[in-house]
Order: sequence, then structure tokens, then C-alpha cells
Amino acid sequence: MQYALEETARRRVRQQDFNRQHGITPTGIQKGVQDIMAGAGQRAVSSAAESAPDYPVTADPQQVLEELAGLEAQMYRHARELEFEQAAALRDRIQRLRRGHPDTAPRGD
Repeated sequence: MQYALEETARRRVRQQDFNRQHGITPTGIQKGVQDIMAGAGQRAVSSAAESAPDYPVTADPQQVLEELAGLEAQMYRHARELEFEQAAALRDRIQRLRRGHPDTAPRGD
């Protein structure tokens, strides 16, 4: 616990020095208070079925595998560039595509 307190104090001093050097005056957040119950009566309606598949239902498994390879390459590129939202969206799309085509599941070594 003592270490955490000392680390917090060290960071506070460092932040204050930075602010002083750059002419920054910290200010508090000015936000209005919102009624937390305002949206309680509204519920999102979700459907159990997929709205539209990301793939043609009768697609050739070889074409699906090629599409998966391209999507995976894009996903890894986004992850390397720290674009995690885009990478996660591609990951979800890949999973939906694999569910639609069980014969394209990755093979275990």
C-alpha cells in the first residue's frame, strides 16, 4: 500500500511539473447531471436471427477459405496498428462466416 501511495505522489509531482512548464491549468469537468432513469423505460429490441449473412449461403468452401484468409490478414493488420475495434469487428465476422460453413473451421495440428 505504501508503494502505491508513493507512486501516486511521484506521478502527481511529475504531472504538476509538466503542467507548469507548458502553462496548463487543470480544470474540473463541467457536466450536467442527467436523469439516470430517463432511458429505463426504453428497451432495445433484438432479433434472434442474423439480419443478413456476410456470405452467400451456397458459397464454395474454397472461396470461403480464401475470404477467411483475407479477413484474418486484415484483422491482424488492424491489431498491429492498435485498431482494436476494427480487429474485433473482423474477428466477429470471421466467426460468423465459420459458423455458416463448418467445413472451414481451423484444423488442429
